[in-house]
Amino acid sequence: MRVFSLFFSFIFILTPFQGNASILDSFRGLFLSNYSEEELSKLPLEKLDSMCIKDNIAEACNFSGSKRAVVSSSDKNWDKAEQLFSKGCELNNPTSCYKLARLYKLGVIKDRDEKDSTSYYEKACELKDLRSCLDIARYYSREKNSTLAEKYIDIGKSLSSEDCKKNNRTACTLYALFLIEDKSDLNDTDLTDKMLETECLNNDATACFERSMSLSCKNNMRNCSKFGEKACELNSPEGCYFEAVVGYVALEMGYKNDISQETLDKYTRESKIACESNLPQGCDLLGGIYSHEENKNKSSSLASKYYSYGCELKVDNSCLRLGHFYYQGIGVDKNIPLGLDFLEKSLELGNAKAGFYLGEHYRKVEGNTYKSIDYFKTSCDKKFSPSCDTLGNIYLFSDGNQKNIQLGRSFMEKSCELKNGRSCGVLGLMYYLGDSFRQDYSKSLNFADKACELNDEVGCFIMGNLALKANKNVKAKDYYGKACDLGLEESCKMYKDMK
Repeated sequence: MRVFSLFFSFIFILTPFQGNASILDSFRGLFLSNYSEEELSKLPLEKLDSMCIKDNIAEACNFSGSKRAVVSSSDKNWDKAEQLFSKGCELNNPTSCYKLARLYKLGVIKDRDEKDSTSYYEKACELKDLRSCLDIARYYSREKNSTLAEKYIDIGKSLSSEDCKKNNRTACTLYALFLIEDKSDLNDTDLTDKMLETECLNNDATACFERSMSLSCKNNMRNCSKFGEKACELNSPEGCYFEAVVGYVALEMGYKNDISQETLDKYTRESKIACESNLPQGCDLLGGIYSHEENKNKSSSLASKYYSYGCELKVDNSCLRLGHFYYQGIGVDKNIPLGLDFLEKSLELGNAKAGFYLGEHYRKVEGNTYKSIDYFKTSCDKKFSPSCDTLGNIYLFSDGNQKNIQLGRSFMEKSCELKNGRSCGVLGLMYYLGDSFRQDYSKSLNFADKACELNDEVGCFIMGNLALKANKNVKAKDYYGKACDLGLEESCKMYKDMK
């Protein structure tokens, strides 16, 4: 006891008064740390916050921050989570540094993104957090920064190899992943696959998921599905998401028309695990499952709830669907301004379809053609052909100041290049008639042929006319027949009149 008394006396003598509080805080944190999760879970969040901020107890920072950093939690508070993880990281808690980096990568903190996460991944890696070493190595690999990627791969390999030898099974999984990432060596796929399979058998969820996504699985998905299934059984968010999305896509594409409610409930459970672990695509998928027509017994309000989580986690499709829900009043109270806000957010996240919907609103509802053109142009630049087609129509057929034949033709041609059959048909017709364009049967043939291949009835009708002009009656009848089947009455008459 006397030793401690002398030690603190020595500190007070050497340290100015203002510094004493911070030093005492540091020592208080030192002696009061090492709380178990069970102990921390029994404390209210306000108490945990105080233990973190005032008492410098890193475990409290990490535990309380984690409670605030779940998109589906009633305790969700991203800014508070950032504060707590930041404090924990200052106290050299590697998990707090890692979770702060993940928070920035999610994009839920204003003016922060994945680039801001790098320094925290790096610090966590230096504190021997192997997940952080892997994530930062992968980040630099994507950014084509081979020097830094190799640096963190080497650190990760060294740390994980050492821990794996001590029978740390998680470290063994990560060692295999560092070997896969190492581009300086020729990867032995058989070796790393076997390492991941071993750890999967040891019930390591990450090993199961990564094995299901390995290169050898690309040509043998059937044999690899068992690893994905086990990853989900072990509550791997990524594993559950891929299990659910594969089944749900088959449903959406019509491969599983007779899907049972039990199977749909399975996809729901799997995507919920992913969403509640802050996997953005999991929330978006869950919104889609709840809004599917086969899921009629579920309320559409649940779809809007999970789309709101997806949108919060920066999934452009979730923002698009949520915008549509509020605009139409589906599962939520109708709120057009809020719907437009979500569509704007979806467009900012890169969704071209959102730009088209915004353009249609301002053109048809508010009568603001100039504003609508800006949205259509943004959407067309993102290669959404209906927006290019609409711009072509505005510039070609408007009565007002917007009429501009050259611009209209340019947008129609771009839309046709994007395989919009209607645009190709319009171009074929205008060159055929010489309407606004110089008459040119050769160009008309080119555009009409492409339009007909894309099942545009006008294109097929023009091809019939051109074939008839060339005395190719059999071909002409075939084209008129196709145009008739596509719903063009005039073509049906032409087909009937031909012998």
